[in-house]
Amino acid sequence: MRKKDISEWNTTDFTKYLQEEHLRRYGVEYQPFGKWAVEQGHIGRIIGTTKKEGTHSKEFLKEFIDACFNEYKPTALYPGISFGFMLTYKKPTWQRVELAHLKKSRVEDAESATDWDEVEKWL
Repeated sequence: MRKKDISEWNTTDFTKYLQEEHLRRYGVEYQPFGKWAVEQGHIGRIIGTTKKEGTHSKEFLKEFIDACFNEYKPTALYPGISFGFMLTYKKPTWQRVELAHLKKSRVEDAESATDWDEVEKWL
């Protein structure tokens, strides 16, 4: 799965990533926040499905998940973190990653606009 480009990931790929990364980082199996179908529904709503467009890019979602994993400090009572927990309790992390993505997008838009301006001047 890791060899697959993130732009090609689907809900199943994100679920596998959560499981693999959770086990690697915390040494315990991943457990969903409630039911698997609920978490997968949230992922599908965010990245989109074959029938419906998502609200955010797959790259954004992976960065959000990674940021949550990086920030989480396991305890004896809570040895791991779930995607449902991330969505519910890590809203400041979501906003920080979202802001970074918006800034990056604006910079890329400005750079591509500048490139076209230069081409037009040259022509």
